[in-house]
Amino acid sequence: MTRQEALEKAIKAMARPGTPNELAEAVGRTGAAVRYWKTNGVPHDMVIPVCDACGWAVTPHELRPDLYPNKADGIPKNTSRRGR
Repeated sequence: MTRQEALEKAIKAMARPGTPNELAEAVGRTGAAVRYWKTNGVPHDMVIPVCDACGWAVTPHELRPDLYPNKADGIPKNTSRRGR
């Protein structure tokens, strides 16, 4: 999965999926910022908030494998995604 595909997966996993604006609102950014991330990647400081906002449907490793090289990196122990 590419970083762009992972971000699309996060957007679709939102409670009201379909647009970057829903994810943007959940993480305190603009829709333009999320659209920018589609091309340029999610900034390091937004990886965990994005994962949390979409209910951990996407992992930090999927969004930024350069920062989270192991599949379980960055996932809190109390989430159902741990160890997947």
